[in-house]
Amino acid sequence: REGVFAEDLTDKGYDPKFVATIPSKNNTERLSFKKDPPLKYPMHIRDSTSEDESVLEELSDAFQLELYNQTRKEHFLELDSLVVISPLFNEEILGALWYQVFNDKGKDELYIRSLFVRPEFRQFGAGKSLVEFACEEKAVNFVCPKVTVNSPDHRTSFYRNLGFRQVRSDREIEGNAY
Repeated sequence: REGVFAEDLTDKGYDPKFVATIPSKNNTERLSFKKDPPLKYPMHIRDSTSEDESVLEELSDAFQLELYNQTRKEHFLELDSLVVISPLFNEEILGALWYQVFNDKGKDELYIRSLFVRPEFRQFGAGKSLVEFACEEKAVNFVCPKVTVNSPDHRTSFYRNLGFRQVRSDREIEGNAY
């Protein structure tokens, strides 16, 4: 309740990248948890480039391994994607969102195909930032009045907290909510 220093978290099992973001005792700044804790890393989002292909492939494989317990079930490299990057970690890609734009009943729709954030960077706003950017920037740029996603049932609360609602669709996959 009084705040925390990096030294207080050392050797306690915390990810070293996380500990590096916490002020040290030598620094007079102190994190106070009396209000909402400042958990977000400084980060920015951009469209992926061909230079990101190997990292996107790694993230795609990790996503599929986590979700399906196998890799290469789906191919994401041909899809458009966004990446989230943090200057704290040498511009390392923390996560990606793959999307498609298509026409549904006469209206363009932005469909979030997949979202994956490296486990060590979850709970710090990277996934939320990617989805919000897709909704606020990409959907607006493509003039898409609707943004959709298929989500595993156990992860629907993430999307509901961002304002999505569950609907019935012929694109619904067993075990997933649309």
